[in-house]
Amino acid sequence: MKKVLKNTNLWLFLLVCLTCLPLMKPALYQAAPSHDLLFHIQRIAAIEKNIEEGVPLALQMFWCNDQGYAVGAFYPSIFLVPFALLYKWGLHLDVCWKLLTLTINVVTVYLGFYSFERIFEDKRLSFVAIVLYALAPYRLTDVYLRAALGESLSMMFLPMVAASLYGVLNRKDAKDWIRMALAYAGVCCSHELSLFFVVVFTGLYCLLEWRKTFTKDVFVDLVKATCLAVGLCLFFLIPMHEFSSSNALKMNFEWRDVYPESLYEWQLFGFFEPVFGGSAHLGFYGHEMPFYIGWPLLCGLFVLPFVHGLKKKDGYFSLYVLSIVALWLTSRYFPYDRLQEYSFANFLIIKVQYPWRFEMMVVVFLAILTPLVFKYMHKDRVKKAGLSLVVFACVLGCMHQVSFMKHANYGAIQTSDDLDSSNFMGGEFLPANFDYDGFKYGMVAPIRGKTVIESYRKDGLEVFVKVKNEEDQFEKIALPLTYYKQYKAVDEAGNVLRIVNHNQTGKLAVVLPSGFDGVVHVYYAEPFAFVVSRVVSFVCLCFVLWKLVWL
Repeated sequence: MKKVLKNTNLWLFLLVCLTCLPLMKPALYQAAPSHDLLFHIQRIAAIEKNIEEGVPLALQMFWCNDQGYAVGAFYPSIFLVPFALLYKWGLHLDVCWKLLTLTINVVTVYLGFYSFERIFEDKRLSFVAIVLYALAPYRLTDVYLRAALGESLSMMFLPMVAASLYGVLNRKDAKDWIRMALAYAGVCCSHELSLFFVVVFTGLYCLLEWRKTFTKDVFVDLVKATCLAVGLCLFFLIPMHEFSSSNALKMNFEWRDVYPESLYEWQLFGFFEPVFGGSAHLGFYGHEMPFYIGWPLLCGLFVLPFVHGLKKKDGYFSLYVLSIVALWLTSRYFPYDRLQEYSFANFLIIKVQYPWRFEMMVVVFLAILTPLVFKYMHKDRVKKAGLSLVVFACVLGCMHQVSFMKHANYGAIQTSDDLDSSNFMGGEFLPANFDYDGFKYGMVAPIRGKTVIESYRKDGLEVFVKVKNEEDQFEKIALPLTYYKQYKAVDEAGNVLRIVNHNQTGKLAVVLPSGFDGVVHVYYAEPFAFVVSRVVSFVCLCFVLWKLVWL
């Protein structure tokens, strides 16, 4: 047994090495054209600054010329905190990013392998599955070309999601519902959009397997897992709901035509494409990033029906159906253009942004289905066929990474001084309906209007300004802070002053009464519900550890 375990760990270690080829160069590779790399490195720098100042992570400093940005309320920060601390303790930002990428690959390989083993109960099939999954072109594109940190983190947990759901529906282990809650919480704390995909396909799978789903024990476990997952994520869900519901944000007013972003069949079923290009899909009119699924994974889709391995009772048939549905959702054959004519459908479709995101689900489905080819083959052919597929996947994965390194630029990002603090990508979480250049080249001092400013000090997301309003009417003083309703303004006596959006510029302004003469204190006032949500999530985490580790 020790020899088998030793060999397994060796092969998994070698697989981790294969997924980390771009990390072996001392410099940091940056995709050309740039995708999300600088945005996410800036998140690490911003989290470090919030930790340094003792400011909660929902509203982060350093963004928008130090005016603050609620990126932490919509992008979970929990998995970035350790790397922000490493930066705080002296490591360069590019080293922190490479360590984060290494961690993603290590967790994906090891957690994925042991999750697949819970499904197959066979180490060889599990190893084939994790090779296909870890070296899937879409996952490698997420990790390296797009630097899509949210999806890369969430894909660490997808095999665990699949294994725990399979365990709950098939009554494998009494603790599977706890593992399920932990897996779904992992996805949520990585990327809330990925959670949307996971929840949708979980619902579809449960409906297809309705005979199992609606038995008393299974249904109760599903409800318990859902409640526990919500509890674990409450520390993130409450701030996200508060910021999105109380503020008029750009993301709530955007419209995009999604259909042109869907894929042609030749893009899905190609063998290999050079790894560079943008993610705004232009079809035949310009080079885009690779969208191919990879034929090692597609073997399961096209070969499995011919080896008579799909039986409706084992749940794999439902998974096969869902893989076809997910492929359909990525493609031009899905009627996004017609569905966007209906308000509710349009709301969901716009949130998805890019139909090719559904490839994430295709990858995990086919990583489970493809090894079944060998499960139902003649024993004399299994070893050779499995080895051939693993080699094929390894070669394709290495080609993918080498192509990325060939086309990418490389350099160094050592400190926050190497970043542009005016960067905010699409600005989805900024106040809506104004000129966003104001945040790129915005003010660094207050705009006084008809008031007299006697002194001014800004500490992170906190402002102290001594001001006099000599007019016989209300006057506004605009401050270099992004307008969010979570800010509070008080005078020296503790009286609350009104905060408004300064002339619809997205900047925060304080309304001063006639004759006002004193100090205005503006600060981020974290709602008490945020504190309660963190306590609830901590208690739920302690419960999970108690049930899974100590019992």
